[in-house]
Amino acid sequence: MLFRSKLLGTVDLLKRAHAEQPADHRILQALGAVHYLAGRDAESREWFEKTLPYAPRDEETLKMLGIACYRTGDFASGLKYLKQAIEVNPWNAEVYARYAVMAAVFHDLPTAIEVARQGLELAPALVPLRRDLVTFLEEAGRTREAAQERQKLIQIEAAAP
Repeated sequence: MLFRSKLLGTVDLLKRAHAEQPADHRILQALGAVHYLAGRDAESREWFEKTLPYAPRDEETLKMLGIACYRTGDFASGLKYLKQAIEVNPWNAEVYARYAVMAAVFHDLPTAIEVARQGLELAPALVPLRRDLVTFLEEAGRTREAAQERQKLIQIEAAAP
């Protein structure tokens, strides 16, 4: 409960700062982030959307907007924003992971598999993404590939401290 009240206090401070500097994309981004942490997904999305005119290629904004869209059930918009985030920074495996999951939600397993593989090229030991790839391959009926990826996953997990 203390965490939530601190978040709400932070929102008040950020809203005052926003009133004084309405075009400051970092303040808008911070408001989106605080609402995200508070579990207020629709409000989080609104703040991140307000950020875009001031910083249309800000990777963090695009990533968080994609996540907020996912959490509010707007997968098409989520995919669009995550794709833009990948275009801005094609080296962030976390964004590929989120994109792959959203593609799978859309039942687009070929895209989910391709994007998961791209993310794993960047971060081969990213265990959650490798688990997701195994699931995507199994759901697509590609059992031999799924078994190969599962073996890699076992090896990675065994090597972890």
